[in-house]
Amino acid sequence: MGLSDFVLAGHSFGGYVSGLYATKYHSHLKKLLLISPLGISKIPDDFDLLKEIEKFPADQRPPIFVIKMAPYIWRFLSSPFDIMRSTGPYISNKLLDYYVKIRF
Repeated sequence: MGLSDFVLAGHSFGGYVSGLYATKYHSHLKKLLLISPLGISKIPDDFDLLKEIEKFPADQRPPIFVIKMAPYIWRFLSSPFDIMRSTGPYISNKLLDYYVKIRF
């Protein structure tokens, strides 16, 4: 009696482990959510950021400057969380408040 048809989420090293699990047992998963996964160092060649963003309702999409900066950030910085940490608590809290407000 095992689990099936569930959403698996993993952060950092947990994202790496979740990816390995999904590779081996993909038929058990409904979805896989990777949050700043370890080992994902470049954007996959077939990844289309604009196509992915279009899946969200227009009022929940990030600002256009964020969309344009995303490939640069991915290539030269570790993760969006590194940016948040580097801005300090005041700015990062404001950014998170804004993001949560528009997403939920």
